[in-house]
Amino acid sequence: MTLYYYKAITMDNNTVEGQMEAESKQTVASKLQEMGYFPVSMWEADTDSNGDNKFFSKSISQDDVLLLTQKLAVTMKAGLTLDSALNLLIETAESPKLKAMLEKVTLSVHNGVSLSDAFEQHSNAFDRFYLNTLRAGEAAGTLDLVLSRLTVHLEHARTIKKKLQAALIYPTVLMSVAILTLLILLLYVVPQFQTLFAEMGQELPFSTQVVITVAEGIKLYGWIVVLLTIVFVLLIKRRLRDREKRQPIDQILLSLPFVSDILIKLEVARFSRTLATLLSNGVPVLTALNVVCASLKNTVIQQLVESVKESVQQGQGVAAVLLKQPIFPPMAVQLIRMGEETGELTPMLEQVADIYDEELSDSIQRFLTLFEPILVISLGIVIAAIIISVLLAILALNDFAF
Repeated sequence: MTLYYYKAITMDNNTVEGQMEAESKQTVASKLQEMGYFPVSMWEADTDSNGDNKFFSKSISQDDVLLLTQKLAVTMKAGLTLDSALNLLIETAESPKLKAMLEKVTLSVHNGVSLSDAFEQHSNAFDRFYLNTLRAGEAAGTLDLVLSRLTVHLEHARTIKKKLQAALIYPTVLMSVAILTLLILLLYVVPQFQTLFAEMGQELPFSTQVVITVAEGIKLYGWIVVLLTIVFVLLIKRRLRDREKRQPIDQILLSLPFVSDILIKLEVARFSRTLATLLSNGVPVLTALNVVCASLKNTVIQQLVESVKESVQQGQGVAAVLLKQPIFPPMAVQLIRMGEETGELTPMLEQVADIYDEELSDSIQRFLTLFEPILVISLGIVIAAIIISVLLAILALNDFAF
């Protein structure tokens, strides 16, 4: 069964809107006609109002979700009802895509659907963590408080993401400029000497011949290399979406120096903060661990969390399982165990998340501090080799002139 939204006209020429679960649009149209309605338009819950498939339409960004959650928390804290808050969000929405989604959510809420269920119809924008946290707030009657906590969580995730993006700007610009410089030297500067020496009947120095051969190879086969690279990247992306095929790659990543340190700290911080947020909002621990497991990216660590879930079902603590494996840092495990023993697990998880967020930033900075000079030196050597080959050609040309 698929959920459809519809617009129809009644016998009194009034427009009505609603939603209906059915096997197809034809079924919805038949049911509306049985009700005495004339169908105007129908669309699936996971497509936009024009019937465009979500695969081809621009999805709601995480910045939009953060802004939506923030505004909803503020308006409900100010005493507005959920209906009024949603209508206000529709009026102030800047993104047409976000506005269309909010209109559908508001329509669902008007028809008695809970906010979490209405958001779940747009699962490309709201993940399991968000929806389960929202459901816990609705069950406890503290929706405004839960929305405020979700805002803090989303803001923190956004901050970490912005830090990572900012840290990668300089290496990306540096590599782009270096590649552009290499292409100019190989495809424009060096071939000039080849033409000049050919006209003078002289043989180029060996190093210059090597560089020219590379340049000709790039000219002739560069597009093939680019095409194969794109295909390779797409295959890797497809493989990463398959959990079973992805596991060997994740295992290799966890064995690499520097990379493993960054990945483990990232996943530990994500595990701790997500679990703390869910538990603080009244989500049962087993449900919370299910959501946490789905939020983790590394399949090896996902398996570890699944074993934690199984042990918790048998009455063991979270720390007791984490102590038996080598991936989670000992300090994080000891802090979690302390939280369990003192009954302060949620605050301790938040502290673990803060600690490893800071360590993550430091690790990334150390990695870039080491990576940048290696990149500069490597590219410098390549460019210097090309320039030297050009200079040797110039010197050979001068000797021939004399």
